[in-house]
Amino acid sequence: MADQSRSSNVIKLNLQEPLQALVAESIKALPERQVTIDGQWLQLAGLPACRLPRQGWKLHVSATPTSAPHVLQRVLPILLAAGVEFKLSKSIASLAVLNEGLPGQRSQVGKFITVYPANDQQAVDLAQQLHQATIGLAGPAIPSDQALVPGSLVHYRYGGFAVQMSVSPVGVVIPLLQTPDGTTVPDKRDPWFSKPAWVTDPFEAAGLTQRSKPQSGMLGTRYRIRKALRQTAKGGVYLADDRSLEPPRLVVIKEGRRFACTDSYDRDARARIQHEYAMLTKLSASGFVPQVYQHFIQEDNHFLVLEYIEGTSLRAWLTQRSLIGEPLSLSEVEQIAQTLWLMLRVAHEQQIVLHDFNPNNIMVCPDSKLRLIDLEISHCLEAETPAFYGWTRGFARDASRNSKHQLSFADDYFSFGATLFFLLTLTNPLIAADQQPTMDRFRQLLARLRPDAPPHLRELTLALLATNDAQAKPVSCEQITSYFNGDHAAAETGSVFPLPDAQALAHKLGAWLLQTAQPDNPQSYWPHGGGGYTMLPISIQYGATGTGLFLLDLYQATGQERFLLEAEAALAWSLTWIERNPHLATIPGLYFGCGGVAWLAIAVAKQRGLTTASAELLALLERLDLMECPHADLAHGLAGLGWIYLAATQAFPQAEWIERVRTIAKQLVAHAVPLHSGIGWELVMGQAPDIHYGYSHGNAGIGSFLIAAAELTNDPLFDLPIRHVAQALIDAQLTVAHGAGISWPHSVQNQLVWPHFCNGAGGVSLFWSRLYTWSGEQRYADLAEQAATSAWLGCRGAPAGICHGIAGAGLALIEVAKATGKPIWRERAADLAQLLLLRGHNADGVYLWESDGSGAFNADLMVGNAGVGSFLLRLNPTIDLAHPVALPLTNVVAEGRIG
Repeated sequence: MADQSRSSNVIKLNLQEPLQALVAESIKALPERQVTIDGQWLQLAGLPACRLPRQGWKLHVSATPTSAPHVLQRVLPILLAAGVEFKLSKSIASLAVLNEGLPGQRSQVGKFITVYPANDQQAVDLAQQLHQATIGLAGPAIPSDQALVPGSLVHYRYGGFAVQMSVSPVGVVIPLLQTPDGTTVPDKRDPWFSKPAWVTDPFEAAGLTQRSKPQSGMLGTRYRIRKALRQTAKGGVYLADDRSLEPPRLVVIKEGRRFACTDSYDRDARARIQHEYAMLTKLSASGFVPQVYQHFIQEDNHFLVLEYIEGTSLRAWLTQRSLIGEPLSLSEVEQIAQTLWLMLRVAHEQQIVLHDFNPNNIMVCPDSKLRLIDLEISHCLEAETPAFYGWTRGFARDASRNSKHQLSFADDYFSFGATLFFLLTLTNPLIAADQQPTMDRFRQLLARLRPDAPPHLRELTLALLATNDAQAKPVSCEQITSYFNGDHAAAETGSVFPLPDAQALAHKLGAWLLQTAQPDNPQSYWPHGGGGYTMLPISIQYGATGTGLFLLDLYQATGQERFLLEAEAALAWSLTWIERNPHLATIPGLYFGCGGVAWLAIAVAKQRGLTTASAELLALLERLDLMECPHADLAHGLAGLGWIYLAATQAFPQAEWIERVRTIAKQLVAHAVPLHSGIGWELVMGQAPDIHYGYSHGNAGIGSFLIAAAELTNDPLFDLPIRHVAQALIDAQLTVAHGAGISWPHSVQNQLVWPHFCNGAGGVSLFWSRLYTWSGEQRYADLAEQAATSAWLGCRGAPAGICHGIAGAGLALIEVAKATGKPIWRERAADLAQLLLLRGHNADGVYLWESDGSGAFNADLMVGNAGVGSFLLRLNPTIDLAHPVALPLTNVVAEGRIG
């Protein structure tokens, strides 16, 4: 609780938190120093005399969770005396998370305090003072910055102070720097130090900077690095040649960096390397772990040299099987399960709890043998030191998420059960934590996902998963062995988990969206999450317009005006956002840009029964036409823009809009390139152009637009290109699902096969359904059904949303049902809905789903709960709703709606 007796500038601070208490004590006599807390940061405004430039040299002061209070105590007087603006982690726990360098955040490691000097001279003076004040204290190196001197806690980098943003052609919002000639360039946040070419390093000019000189040692002499396999906050994992042998031996080198990932016992990544060395040595005779060749220290970092194990992780191997809908045979499951159990028994005989036993840390070798890797948080029960903390979501007991938990073999038993569940179902053992009966849901998921599982494996899996409950009867080693031997009692059937009505859930999701809307927030209409932080908040993919489309569906299904009013409010907010952010409202993309606003505006007008387009919509369409559109696809490019004009024409038929559709279609045909024996379109999503096959980004989506354009215009010019698109897809198709289905790689250059809506079989099935409806040729209906089979089988273990998940596959199956008239596809869509409901989180009767495994419940249409709701709503065949990001084929000329 905050101390209400303090002055108003510290009233929000939690005095039970050591860092906040230090700040409160330091500024209690400085009421002019206003404090705010935003997310994980505690920010102190600077004095008026220290006016910030838009960009400049930032200072960062590093710390570990243990050293943070001491570091802050020493630097606060310096920063307050200088009157400079700065921010710091709001808590020791926040700093610990920051220093873990979670995926995509490695450049942030160590940034305990960020200082914003008013000019170069102040930056130099403060850097010198802060360095002197923190000598002897601990903190990790900051990957994105230059250390003032080797080992210093003070680092610096050049970057933006004020928010300057732009948006990339694919809809990613990026920070900017301004060059001396007034142009802008990206403000890169790479995990290595670099400075813009036009700036001078004032710290180097003042003679303060001392760059570390590489020390001679094993790296660079005996071991020559080939490449980095992985880089994390803890250190790198490298593939290297051991040149002490002839020929050189291929090895893996794991690095533990000084003061990186320091835990509450003040042990850093170096201690983990030392610990793993001891554990691997203890288990070396088992043959399951990599052989240890050497442990050495260089530049105060620790390195472990290990046997190179050729192969892939069990997770990657099984995930690829999952994506193509080909589960393991029961004999394969049985064989792998027996080997995994033997691994555990060998470790336990040495009194070692593996602690992180999961498919990520099990390697599948080319000869099908299994090996165990990454033992850095394993724990010997005979050790006097506490276990290292860590866990893998879905594969660790709830109790082990407590850093003070006393490990036991039961922790490994649960992990073994979770891994068996993954082996059997190719699905992560993630059940939402709520008041519903978890084990009954696990039982039903097993029954649905693997009905052929033999009783002893099913019952063993459930018995081990049940050990998550602290009150559950412990499972012994002997009992597990008896399960494998078939000597076990029949398991209880368990109560049937009641599955709620999908339509009612969609309605409740709509009510939840009304409650969570934040129309007064200028940054996002619904709370952000996952990738939404770096995307336009007006987009269909991650923003207000996509969620608004689902609310319109609810209005159409229920007639409840509150849903329509909220969709209109989301539209108004989006239009206002465009006016406030013209520098970001620069791309027309249907999914990722401003195109979604026009799509929602058209949909709202249709629901209101308007017969003419509003001035706002006309202005928005004109604005979209003026934007640069370098791509061809539906998500970002011309096909998406054409889709918008198709929607406008269906709502308000106008001859000039039909001609606009025709012109866009002609442009696409003109820009097509040869692909196989057909055509395709290049898209620049990464470093180089590539040709994609899927719906959102490639041939299937562009081909769908060309079909709709041909239907609208009656122009035979598009007939041959449409068939060329189809031929390119036929040429690239792959047989999957044990021969029952077909799918496609992401692209020509990326051969990963997905079943999903955006880049896989689910989305491509939409194209085949549309082509069959348009042409009447049975072969296209057959292709639609084969692709739908792959989507149905391949998405069963996927996240919940449309783009990469179950809802997208389900929507595709419903479209195939509409096109073919076969009820089996609605039945299979309902099957996917049952899997969703078994994994959903029940919050007082409102079911919510995590967005792409992020752990957050987001509103978004394509990756969040609005998309799941759209799918659930369409399960009812009496509710005639078009696909949320597709249009029904309609020829307004033939219908006589326009001359």
